[in-house]
Amino acid sequence: MPLGVAVTRSDILAVAYDLACFEECNGIVEEQQFCATRCIPLTTMQMMKLTASQLHESMMGFEICPKSQAKISHCEAIRNNWRTLSWLLALGLGQNVAVHDGAGRMWMQRGRGRASRESSWSNGACSEKPVIVFGSLVPMKGPLICQDISEIDLLALLLFSLQLEWRHDHGVVGGWLHIEGALEDLSLVGALGAALFRLLEQEAAKRFGRRSTSLPHEDKEHAKHAQEWATCLREIIQLQAEALLASHCEAMAMCME
Repeated sequence: MPLGVAVTRSDILAVAYDLACFEECNGIVEEQQFCATRCIPLTTMQMMKLTASQLHESMMGFEICPKSQAKISHCEAIRNNWRTLSWLLALGLGQNVAVHDGAGRMWMQRGRGRASRESSWSNGACSEKPVIVFGSLVPMKGPLICQDISEIDLLALLLFSLQLEWRHDHGVVGGWLHIEGALEDLSLVGALGAALFRLLEQEAAKRFGRRSTSLPHEDKEHAKHAQEWATCLREIIQLQAEALLASHCEAMAMCME
């Protein structure tokens, strides 16, 4: 994985990046060689490539890809946009939240769990306890086993959470995850998240509704708000990334002293 992509541990990202690289192969021979180096069945990658192509065709009309990046490779697109994509995982998987406790162990609302054996989180200790989202649980009796695990930014979880509360002297996300922070700060994040959710509801109604009843000036106003929110989110993500980088450099400097 290239620099900038492997900074955050993610099972989903690893698969997406392998698929993007596979799509750049020139002919069946290169595809076979690529799958051999990754120990992935060729038929699996071919099916994933076909599914991704069909999904891309169905989404072309929604103009989800910035025009400035429309012609770059998928690998390049992942490098450029992973920071944003990782935040969107909190939007889509915000109900599947856990805290990694090291060596593949997880704390979640339903109790203790662990990462599946295929996950990159199944072994190796962590000095910190990152917040993660998981795609699904293995359907079996016994311990809860999480699949398709990705680390997410805590601020992303707070912003996209549908349930952010203040109890006593701390915040609570999803009814169980305690967050330390000032009431004013968490209230602001909660208000931003609620406003964003209303905007997304409006966008979904316009995109997938049977019939649009809005007037032209209302559509123009909605498009303006959507663009302002997109700009706002990009700036928040960039500022958060810069803050994390600064703290990481400070920690490295302390270790070197």
